[in-house]
Amino acid sequence: MIRVVLIDGVVTPDVKKSASGRGAWLHKNCAEVAISRDAFRFAFKQDVSVDVSKLLDFLKNDLQ
Repeated sequence: MIRVVLIDGVVTPDVKKSASGRGAWLHKNCAEVAISRDAFRFAFKQDVSVDVSKLLDFLKNDLQ
């Protein structure tokens, strides 16, 4: 499982699991589903969609 946090509107993987603030835990396999459902907007209680580019880059690099 990976932990992600919202930093300046960007969903960021918390590799060290020590970032402050609200975090969300998910399986790497579930990340694409969460992104397609805009689930991070709800998990982080945001009014608008959040930027998931850092998470996508992390997943792409991690799976290679």
